[in-house]
Amino acid sequence: MLHRFYVLLATCTRVPALADDPFVTPDDLYAALHAAGIGFTITERAIAAAPAPDVTASLNLPTGAPVLITRRALHDTDGHALAMEETHRNADDVQLTYTIIPTTPQTTSPTLSPTPSAAHSERPRSSRTAG
Repeated sequence: MLHRFYVLLATCTRVPALADDPFVTPDDLYAALHAAGIGFTITERAIAAAPAPDVTASLNLPTGAPVLITRRALHDTDGHALAMEETHRNADDVQLTYTIIPTTPQTTSPTLSPTPSAAHSERPRSSRTAG
């Protein structure tokens, strides 16, 4: 796995615990934000893609092998960016599991509006079996 974690300079100046040492783990950042009274939201996206040459080399992948890229963005309650985390994993042997805890009761199912890329990827695929 290749992991990158970026904490914005503006975040380091807002959070006293980061002033002396901004090179923290994601869990340490979450705790520091909480201690500083800064509420935040996390948005995560996962995509499969062909990796850049440096990622291929870092993960020891054959040329053209797909990777799963997850990007996690942290924003404060006013929408200002705080940090970004990115991981690249070999797509052949990865499974992501998410636990989602609702913050407010849902009275109806959420409505999803597919983006053009999501609509394209959800097309039924035919499967063939040897026979």
